[in-house]
Amino acid sequence: MPVIDTINTAIRETYLPQVVDNIFLSNALLALLLKDAKPQRGGLQLRVPVEYEDEANSQGTYSGYEILNTEQPEILDTAKYDWVQAYAAINISGRDEMMNMGSDGIIDLIETRMKNAEKRLKKVFTDDLFAAAGANASDEISSLNDIIAIDRSLGGIDSTTYTWWDAKTLANGAANYAELISETDADYLIKDMANVFYQCSDGPDSVNLIITTDEVMQTYEHIVGKLARWEGNSTLADAGWEVFKYKGAQMIADKSCTSQIMYFLNTRYLYFKVHPLRNFSFKPFREPVNQDAKTAFIFWMGQFVCSQPRRQGSLTSISAA
Repeated sequence: MPVIDTINTAIRETYLPQVVDNIFLSNALLALLLKDAKPQRGGLQLRVPVEYEDEANSQGTYSGYEILNTEQPEILDTAKYDWVQAYAAINISGRDEMMNMGSDGIIDLIETRMKNAEKRLKKVFTDDLFAAAGANASDEISSLNDIIAIDRSLGGIDSTTYTWWDAKTLANGAANYAELISETDADYLIKDMANVFYQCSDGPDSVNLIITTDEVMQTYEHIVGKLARWEGNSTLADAGWEVFKYKGAQMIADKSCTSQIMYFLNTRYLYFKVHPLRNFSFKPFREPVNQDAKTAFIFWMGQFVCSQPRRQGSLTSISAA
C-alpha cells in the first residue's frame, strides 16, 4: 500500500476520532453542546424554532355566550442563522513523505500533523465563542457575547423591535474586591448572581450552567467555601473539570472566558447545529499538479444557535481582584 494511503487510513480510523474528542474537551461549551450537535441536512440557512412569550389576548376565561377573541397576532416563530464552515488543512511535502517511509516515521509524521490541526481547530471554536460582541463576521461561529446581549440582531430577529429576544444582563457595581464580598454591600456578588439567575429562570426551567473566569471563581469560592463544590453526577466533572454548584447549576471556570464576566446559561435553548456530512469530516490527501506536496482537510459546517435568549444571562464588570 502506498505511504499516502496508509496515512489516509490511519487518520480516518485512528487519529481523527482522537482529535475530535480533544476538541470537545477544550472548553465546557464544546464538551456539553458540540458533541451532541443537532443535525440539519441542507437548507440555505439554519432554521431554529423560536420560543417566545405570546402576549396576545386570544385566551382567557369566559362565561356563557360571551364573544371570544380569536385574533391571531403577527409573530416571528423562526430564527434563521447562517451556515458557518470551519476547516484545518494538513500538509505533507514529498520530502517529508520520502523521509518517513518506515512505520515509525509515518506514525510520528501523522501525530505531529494531527496535533497541529487539533490545536488550530480548538482556536477557531474558542476564539469565536468568546469573541467580543459584534466582533465576529457573518462567516464565523456565533459568540456568547452576541447571544447574551440586548438591542441587537440575532438569527435575523432584531431585539430592538422584538424585546422578548433580548437576553438578561446586569453590571456589577462593586468598586473593589472588598465591596464584592461584603454581604452588606449593595453590589455583593451573591446578591447579583441571584438577581441574574432568577431573571433567566422560570421555576424548574432554570439556568443549568454558569461559566466564569478563574479570578471570579476564586472569589465565589472564598465567599461560600467548600459548600460550593459539586457532589454527584456531572458530565463536566467526569471530563476533568473542577465543578462548583450554584442553585443546582454546574459552575466552572474557563480560561477562555471573557474577563470580569459570569455567563448564566440554560443549555436547553443553546446548542450547536451541524451538517451531518461535515461533522469533522476528513477529505483525503490530494496532490496539486505544480507542487511536490499533498494536502488533506478536516471540515466542519454548522452554527452555534439559541432559541430563547431571554433564558440566558450575564453578570459583567465583576471586580474580582
